Amino acid sequence: GVWLVDLGPLFDPTLVPRTVAASLALPEQPEKPILATLKGYLQVRRLLLILDNCEHLIGASAELAEALLQACPDVRILATSRETLGIAGESVWRAPSLSAPGSGESPSIEYLREYEAVQLFEARAAAVCSDFRVTAENAAAVAQICRRLDGIPLAIELAAARIRVLPVEQLVAKLDDRFRVLTGGSRTALPRQQTLRAAMDWSYDLLPERERLLLRRLSVFAGGWTLEAAETICAGGGIESPDVLDLLTKLVDKSLVVVQPPRGEARYRLLETVRQYARDWLVESEETAEVRGRHRDWFLALVERTHEAGYEPVWHPPGVLERLDRDHENLRAALGWSATEKAGAEPGLRLAGALAPFWHNRGYYAEGRRWLEGALVRCHEASPAARARALGGASLLAWRQADYEPARQLAERLVALGREQGDKAATTHGLIRLGLIVGRGYQDFPRATVLFEEALTLARELGDRKQIAHILANLSATARHQGDYDRAAVFAEESLTEVRAFSSSGGVGYVLRHLGHIRLAQGYLERAAKLYAESLRSDAVPSFVVIECLEGLAGVAGGRGQHQRAARLFGAADAVREAIGFPRRPPDNDHHERAVASVRSAFGDAAFETAVVQGRSMGLDDAVAYALTDPGVERRERAGGEPGTAAKDQGPLTARECEVAALIARGLTNREIASTLFISERTADAHVRHILDKLGFGSRTQIAAWAVEHGLPAPSSAGRDPA
Repeated sequence: GVWLVDLGPLFDPTLVPRTVAASLALPEQPEKPILATLKGYLQVRRLLLILDNCEHLIGASAELAEALLQACPDVRILATSRETLGIAGESVWRAPSLSAPGSGESPSIEYLREYEAVQLFEARAAAVCSDFRVTAENAAAVAQICRRLDGIPLAIELAAARIRVLPVEQLVAKLDDRFRVLTGGSRTALPRQQTLRAAMDWSYDLLPERERLLLRRLSVFAGGWTLEAAETICAGGGIESPDVLDLLTKLVDKSLVVVQPPRGEARYRLLETVRQYARDWLVESEETAEVRGRHRDWFLALVERTHEAGYEPVWHPPGVLERLDRDHENLRAALGWSATEKAGAEPGLRLAGALAPFWHNRGYYAEGRRWLEGALVRCHEASPAARARALGGASLLAWRQADYEPARQLAERLVALGREQGDKAATTHGLIRLGLIVGRGYQDFPRATVLFEEALTLARELGDRKQIAHILANLSATARHQGDYDRAAVFAEESLTEVRAFSSSGGVGYVLRHLGHIRLAQGYLERAAKLYAESLRSDAVPSFVVIECLEGLAGVAGGRGQHQRAARLFGAADAVREAIGFPRRPPDNDHHERAVASVRSAFGDAAFETAVVQGRSMGLDDAVAYALTDPGVERRERAGGEPGTAAKDQGPLTARECEVAALIARGLTNREIASTLFISERTADAHVRHILDKLGFGSRTQIAAWAVEHGLPAPSSAGRDPA
């Protein structure tokens, strides 16, 4: 049979064998050790012994298990514990948290209910409030509760119990103080399972002091960390840097630290509930200021190394932005700490200034401006170099938001500071910023040309090829806006030569899009299309370059008479512009409005609006994939090709959803679809459910039939047509 031994209430390790014997109703024999009695009884039996809650008696549990398994060949033991027993023959199965919606997900109610955490929350909430259901109105709040509680079953049960007095929207707001809110569990449960804090106290109290010390210090990280970061930030005062790996491994073994799926360098994180608990202990230890200071200084050094000492945001090698993406929450935490501490004013200004290229390339314009402008106000006595970099970054982000007057004032302050300090690099950067603002902001192109030419002279004196390339690209754009396309092309080609010399993939994409604009304005549609496509395929291309390439390819499609394609690309680009707060500037806006009006007039208002809505629903990745597909499909449609030679109108589906539908028609599973398109299995599953919702179907068979009927071609193995 199966026998359960609950070790939870037990505290004396010497009593573990006696407790097992009691569970088996096995009486103690006089003058015979209880372990010998257990071995004798179990040697001839075939059974499963469950040792539940071993973590606080881990040594005694391991000794007993090993002794019984060696003496009793047909006994199997299932042990539940926060950490492994660590004996020969042990197989480990880690019980994961319940599945919960990821950050940024907005699934349908039907899809939301498939998450285990949501199922548990709804069931427990309905038990205390009989009319509770997950609805369209409360779905977002329920998803947020389950996500913020990390899918921890006890936390979700305790949260659901509060529904009888708090609506879910209010409960979300209370989760920042979750250890006060999540109480009141079952009276029949063990005391440590009646409140979330009691459960955490149970685990924390079992830790040796140095493991507690490391856990407290790890709470300073937001969103995860690397071993290198932990060795620097968490060492000192009882922990040497070489000890961190061993202590971290022990916390992983005890399920208090999570190892994230490897993507190159190993990363670790705390569940948010564990992090909040450990942070409370860090505050009580009075180490907060010291550990947070080391955290800020470590990430400041990382960002300054990453962006070197330069100003320009478009010359990143591949992988740099992704590295900062992974630590974005840590960077925000470091900036927030710097903003509250007087001693952190200058480090905070340096960090914000160094992050300006990252914010720019990722489209975080409003966030970056808040940090930069706040740091400039707080830190009047910072070094000229730190102020110069922050002024340049703030001016750049204000210009990207078309907030020209503040951008101009910041740029003029930078030029004045550079001239005052004799800093040619800062002066050059300020002149570039001013040239962009007076040119594309106020449309004073002659003055912009003068500013760029002065900047070019200084950059050549400095031998700064990156600045030279950037200035040449801006001279190209200025000439193009004045209609001098031949001169614009000369500047762009010279810029491209400079960029290729220092191997910046993002910079190549940046300049190629300039050349695409020139060729499109000259009417060379095929050449423009190739330039835009090559730009989109470049690594580390900034968000605004992607937007302008999508709009450029929309213009190409309109010129070819591919009106549906053009409208979809216009819609996709508009959606991304709105998402990152990137307005169109007057010189570009005039051209854009003419291109849109031409397509609308040829296609018809109703058809144009439908296609724009389809484009807006694509998302950035799908929009880029669609932009890079072969436009000859629509040409064959207009020519009246035979049925099945080209895809019919894809209706409400995005380009990516059409690819998924085509693969379903080929009989692929969601896992195989994910592998083919280089997406996660969960993303593939989401696409399938969205297709079912949009088409009103109930099965994959219906999707397959629809895909065949509409002649959808299967995508290439990489998920994109290389044409």
